[in-house]
Amino acid sequence: MKHLRDQLVNADKQLAKNRSDIERLSSDLKRGDSNFVYCGKHYSSKQVENDLTRRFEQFKVKEATLAKLTHVLTARERGLEAGREKLKAMQAAKGQLEVDVANMDARLEMVKVAQSTSEFNFDDSRLARTKELVREINARIDVAEKLVNAETTYPGQISLDEEDANGDITEQITAYFEASHKADATVAVKLD
Repeated sequence: MKHLRDQLVNADKQLAKNRSDIERLSSDLKRGDSNFVYCGKHYSSKQVENDLTRRFEQFKVKEATLAKLTHVLTARERGLEAGREKLKAMQAAKGQLEVDVANMDARLEMVKVAQSTSEFNFDDSRLARTKELVREINARIDVAEKLVNAETTYPGQISLDEEDANGDITEQITAYFEASHKADATVAVKLD
């Protein structure tokens, strides 16, 4: 940016000198003389007029270039200022994040201290596994109770009750499944 500023200052000085030279030549031509002397050399009015025309065209080009360079510098300065503002905002956000992280670290340390002084160690994964084990044990106990309470006949044991050999098979199946369904419902209630 400094280079561009220096370039603009030099271009502005040169443009001011060019303008002064153009105004001098224009003023001299307006007097109506036919010959002119500059730095010990003689020039005709036509030569001065041609030189003035070239100088004026060059002046307009240089003036337009200077205006564009000025716009470029202004845009860069605005961009630089916007960048500085953004940097300030980012630094402020970074500072806030550092404070937030420090606060979270302090809270974490407090929790660690509280956990180390507590006789309880809470681990959700272990708790979930323990609950699952308790459910499995309850289910096994329910099955064992059913086996113990079930009337079973042992081989070689004398049957004292007469069995109804002519009973309806569909009634037997319905009774069996109703008993089984009630037992499953009881196990499900106990598991919950």
